[in-house]
Amino acid sequence: MARLPENYAENYAERESGLIVPLSTIPGDDHRGTFGPEYIEFLNAMQSAGFGVLHDLPLNPPDDYNCPYSSVSTFAIDPQRIDLEMVAATGDISNDDLNAYQELVASGDAGPAIKSEKERLLGRAFVHFDNNGSPERKASFAKWRAQQADWIDSYASFEVAKYLPQNYGKRWKDWETAKDFSPMLVTGLKAGHRQDFSQIAYTQWVAEKQTVHYQKIARSLGIKIWGDVPFYVGDGDVWAKREIFNLDSDGNQLDQGGAAPSLTSSTGQLWGNATYQTKTATLDWWERRLLRAHTLTPDSVRLDHFIGFAEPYIIAIDAADGTKGWRVEGIGKRLLDRLVEKFGPDLPFYPEDLGTQTEATAKLRDKYGLLASKLAVRALNKELLSNQYDGAPNNPDNYGEWAVAFTGNHDTPTLVQAISGIQDRRPDALNQYVRHLAQQFPERHLDQYSSDGEQLVGQLAQVEIERVIRSAAQYAFLPLGDLFLYGEEAQFNIPNTIDPKNWSWRMTGVELQKFKNEAEGWRNLNTSSGRSLQLNNETYSGLITSILGSGTLAPLAVSNI
Repeated sequence: MARLPENYAENYAERESGLIVPLSTIPGDDHRGTFGPEYIEFLNAMQSAGFGVLHDLPLNPPDDYNCPYSSVSTFAIDPQRIDLEMVAATGDISNDDLNAYQELVASGDAGPAIKSEKERLLGRAFVHFDNNGSPERKASFAKWRAQQADWIDSYASFEVAKYLPQNYGKRWKDWETAKDFSPMLVTGLKAGHRQDFSQIAYTQWVAEKQTVHYQKIARSLGIKIWGDVPFYVGDGDVWAKREIFNLDSDGNQLDQGGAAPSLTSSTGQLWGNATYQTKTATLDWWERRLLRAHTLTPDSVRLDHFIGFAEPYIIAIDAADGTKGWRVEGIGKRLLDRLVEKFGPDLPFYPEDLGTQTEATAKLRDKYGLLASKLAVRALNKELLSNQYDGAPNNPDNYGEWAVAFTGNHDTPTLVQAISGIQDRRPDALNQYVRHLAQQFPERHLDQYSSDGEQLVGQLAQVEIERVIRSAAQYAFLPLGDLFLYGEEAQFNIPNTIDPKNWSWRMTGVELQKFKNEAEGWRNLNTSSGRSLQLNNETYSGLITSILGSGTLAPLAVSNI
């Protein structure tokens, strides 16, 4: 993992714990979580509870199903993350507009309508900024826009082109115009749609400034921010970088990404993503992509689908399933060599190497000293049910120090959900699990709860959390569903499904208060496990209280955002 800057290094313990917190789950006066005051309040609660790492999901604009792992642009930030109160503080939108928007949110109107209204307000904010912004802010915007031109121009071009009447509602390969990306096309679209281009750039500028603003607040509290980068990308990136993907001359895919057959899927999985060519241009693009991810989430970035860097599984475009795919050599070694040149041997990235992996995946991970990922709920849902629990790599008893451990993640059932399912379907396996834990935690008297199924499930989930936090892994993470001991209602996403419930779970203000009320208990667990966030400078402890109490976002100047 990356070494911390010298002025922060003394504030962190070597063993740390954290929470998986998609920004959309933060409560507040918006239809989704934003970089608003509730985010600061949550960071403060994390510090009080001794959690030192906030793990976000990808920052990119989500797809039509709200999935952030399938974005139109891997470089852009989701505009819905923007806190409109901070925009109003700069004067770019009026307080009347802000109040009207908050009333719309409070009315319980449909999410898509609120999303559209927020986009409209951000458009108005740009017009006001364009007409009335200070010379200093305009100069800052122009400088940023020039620095980000390699991606902001292609992103804006795609967003403008897809809404042209002759293209609307079509995939880019079926567009009637602007199908072929080129610098000349960008110049023409920019000239003909000057305001649209500038508005898209302005919105991204604001989103990035707010992202960096809250990085600084988290840092001042001693909290690290971790991010996530999907392996495959969506249409906007493929359209703009056709030369690095396996496409024919008309933009049709020659093959697709997917997953090989495994214990969980005998026929494999078809994902439909465009696959990468292994060429220098691909490495250049990936390097820029990861450098931007590091800028936005500076402490560490999860490399999703790490097996794709080592040996991606390729499937014919017309295949009926994933049974007849093939593996090819990935770009991982060449790319990681480049990153070592940039960052040194302690890379600010870690691999998602969960599930069935190849020998080449482990070799690539270990060659660069990357931490392995571990997932406790997988040991319950897979190894326990197949009578392989004692030696299972995802069993917390077996974690090594060089690991990032999770009770669960955004794609898994919660612990309560998983244990309840085992209780219903395989009581024999649950009894084996109870006996296993009763030997480790005799003081819990777990066998006494066997007559009360619901109480037993909750007790086992609490013990499992403790096992992960007390494990040898260098980092230990809980998703919010496990933090609150929730069941299926808090599973954030069910993989390979399209459901309105996916990506929609959100904390309430009551749940945030519950976390604050329980902070002392979490800090005791983190402290006794050698993980509690420690700050040598006690002046940090009251920082966020003073920010919230003052009703401002000092000490960082909102006027500059």
